[in-house]
Amino acid sequence: MFAVLAVYLGTVLFYAVKARRAGNGPRWWKVLALAVGGLVGIVLADLVGYREFDMDGDARSAVLLTLGLVVLAWLDRSVLVLVVAAAFVFCAVVLAQGQLALLLSSLVVLAGAFAALLSRPKAAAGQT
Repeated sequence: MFAVLAVYLGTVLFYAVKARRAGNGPRWWKVLALAVGGLVGIVLADLVGYREFDMDGDARSAVLLTLGLVVLAWLDRSVLVLVVAAAFVFCAVVLAQGQLALLLSSLVVLAGAFAALLSRPKAAAGQT
């Protein structure tokens, strides 16, 4: 659960800094409101998954991360992120349980990161 919260905060900060460098960054209070509101939403969604659906902690974290990836894919209009989200939930929840699920879902995310890096144009890759 704490990893999900940390990933969310890191993503919010990354996009806030990226927007600020581009010159159209949001005000600090909007970033703070988005961060706090998202953290409360994640905790409530985790509680609902535990109470109402009787899901174990690994499945709840996988579902929350998948929902986050789907929202990120929608915001970035990225088909690659959507495919990685679908493959992640398939490997983490549907296909396997335990350590094998952790290994397969981690490999899916790693492969998605490599695909994102390799699909960037050379001009964009040289800027960073």
